[in-house]
Amino acid sequence: MKNKNSMFMRGFTVIEILVVLLIFSVAMLGGMKLLKITVQGNDHAEDLLNAISWGKSTVENLKMAPLYKPDTGEYNDDIFGERVHPADVGVASGSNVFFYRSWTVYPISGSDSKRVEVKIWWDDKGTTRYYATTFIKGRNSG
Repeated sequence: MKNKNSMFMRGFTVIEILVVLLIFSVAMLGGMKLLKITVQGNDHAEDLLNAISWGKSTVENLKMAPLYKPDTGEYNDDIFGERVHPADVGVASGSNVFFYRSWTVYPISGSDSKRVEVKIWWDDKGTTRYYATTFIKGRNSG
């Protein structure tokens, strides 16, 4: 006589295994997509950190530069001329991303102070990203 429970004790069928593998594969694809998004976010955050660092360094260097030349008392037009100062290029250490930097000097009406805007930009897989910061430079500021 055959045991009624013997048909439940044979194991999994091929169809059941294939269904489980399909479900597992779909779940893994979702995880891989999440991993890809995380890596892209980390890359962008690293680029932004490099841009901010170079921008802050530029601001500090410009703040230390005299608005008027100490030896002649003439306006320091080379650095603080009211124009867009041409971009230069830098590469972050350990990266192949090129960062571009320029600054623009704007007059402040009724004052000999200047508003200086520093811009850093880079190409992020076909999209131009940028970081900009502004400060006021006066005769006695530094």
